[in-house]
Amino acid sequence: MQLPTNLLTFLLTFSSFLTLITAAPTAASPVVVVAAAADITYHTSPDNDPNDPNDPAIAFFSSLPPAPLPKRRSPNPSSPSVTGLATKRGNQDYCRGGGYFNATSDGSPWVADCRVIIRNIAPKGGKWHYMTGSQRTLVSHGSCALGIESTDGVPPALQTLVGDLDIAEWIRKSIDLFGTTTKGGEGGKVGSYGDTQCPSTHFEGDEYGMRWGLYRAKGW
Repeated sequence: MQLPTNLLTFLLTFSSFLTLITAAPTAASPVVVVAAAADITYHTSPDNDPNDPNDPAIAFFSSLPPAPLPKRRSPNPSSPSVTGLATKRGNQDYCRGGGYFNATSDGSPWVADCRVIIRNIAPKGGKWHYMTGSQRTLVSHGSCALGIESTDGVPPALQTLVGDLDIAEWIRKSIDLFGTTTKGGEGGKVGSYGDTQCPSTHFEGDEYGMRWGLYRAKGW
């Protein structure tokens, strides 16, 4: 039986429409992956927890040149107020000062992994209690990790604070200053470190010299 011309045209058009909406994406189709906040690993260490001998922070900081001596290293109260302490809508910004130094190499983490930390750390907010005298990874995602150590001259076993805004700023500026890109502007790696001053949790007004680092995470 021969179908009317109008009906045949309608069936052919409808069939083409179904083919379009059910077709699988081609290899060239962009795929956007949005990481959940749970993808970030927050590394914590109780006061009596010994240093992890496999923490990549140890090898990274040990490879860096000595940090300049801070202007003031006393663990005793000496100022009426905590310098650089601020609270921004529940987010924490404790540390101040210091420059940025390039440590980017083929073994550095991927910029994309470091950006995930920036995107996901701010909504959570928070702060880290760090005990001087050790080298610790504070937060990581994928190939990217950020850690901290106290500089020479700072007595061990003193508690200091690092905020989420400190970490986000260190990573963001490191990417802006030193992040590389592959052909086409995608990908790229970044590695860096810097010296800063972070406040004591017990002695109001005291700050301790710290060095932070952005390096390749454990297992990558």
